[in-house]
Amino acid sequence: MKRLVALFVLLILTGCASLSLQKPQVNVIDIVPQQATLLEQTFKLTLRIQNPNDRPLSADGLAFQIRLADSDFGNGVSAGPIAVPAYGDTTVDVTLHTTLAAWLRQAGRFLDGQHQSLPYEISGKLNGLNGWGTIPFKTHGELKLPKALSAPQ
Repeated sequence: MKRLVALFVLLILTGCASLSLQKPQVNVIDIVPQQATLLEQTFKLTLRIQNPNDRPLSADGLAFQIRLADSDFGNGVSAGPIAVPAYGDTTVDVTLHTTLAAWLRQAGRFLDGQHQSLPYEISGKLNGLNGWGTIPFKTHGELKLPKALSAPQ
């Protein structure tokens, strides 16, 4: 009986080890203004999700927060299904919600003529991953100001 229990525990531990997944890489590849009111702005954010794992990832949705230049900028969710092939990537359009204060703070950094890009950090989690759990992500990158909007040097 002890051997059977030991074998069962070994099988469970082996199964759990095979379920471990590397965190996906999530990058912002586009941001487009959508709607603005006095207190809130919305943007269409396009994310590239890269899967470094040897098996596909499927998620029911994602939740995220984004920081620009070390300041909170906004957040959003996606309720749509997300499928990322093994060792592959996919793009997902999500809605980013910001406050007027957060938007003005970042716009001021671009308009001062000193900054051609802003560092960003996007963090969050893929929910309902492969039907059973969540996996967090956190990625750093840089948003570049379009050349047409750059201040002359």
